[in-house]
Amino acid sequence: MCTDVSTRRYRAAQAMLGMLVLLTLVLGAWQCQRGLSKQALAAAASDAHRQPPAAWSGGALPATGTRLLPQGNWLPANTFVLTPRPRQGRPGVEVITPFRLNDGRTLLVNRGWLADGQPMPASLPKAPTIELAAWPRFITLGPTPPEGMRFQHADPDAYAGWSHDARPVGYAYAVASPGLSVDLPQPYLNAERHFAYMASWWGMTLAGAALWWRFRKEAK
Repeated sequence: MCTDVSTRRYRAAQAMLGMLVLLTLVLGAWQCQRGLSKQALAAAASDAHRQPPAAWSGGALPATGTRLLPQGNWLPANTFVLTPRPRQGRPGVEVITPFRLNDGRTLLVNRGWLADGQPMPASLPKAPTIELAAWPRFITLGPTPPEGMRFQHADPDAYAGWSHDARPVGYAYAVASPGLSVDLPQPYLNAERHFAYMASWWGMTLAGAALWWRFRKEAK
């Protein structure tokens, strides 16, 4: 009788362990897939940056990270700044100027960083090269209306209300901008982290499989 109870317990433990082994196997495969996906994104972004920027007059918004030569004109009267934006211990702002595409839609273009006390560059490049980006994420605990031309965040709705213009369709960074410090943000993909998680999960899979085999032998 005791032997039968012990056998049933071993088999129940073996079944539960088998489920855990399967779970860690699937989780490892999921992390592997995420790592490979991020490697592919990084490779695509690197390849896109090696290609010459294409002229773009409007229409469907290209993918984030695409470099383009937008066709249209700047709207310098609606230039505003993002503040505070310190860099290396120095206070400063990021300068945003809208760009009106030939199809009538507007992009907000982050032209670069300007240290406090420095004059705003008077000239704008006639044929800018831009890199499309996702709208910056931000967290606010309450309304943050602009003060004059000073914004806390690049918010398309706040810009539309402030400028009395249409809501901009996208956000971009200037690849070069005279008189401003340009530092294009790099996407944080970190595929290696997912491969490290994969190794951890599959290490658990191997350990669990070895323990499952031991339970199987002892349950006979």
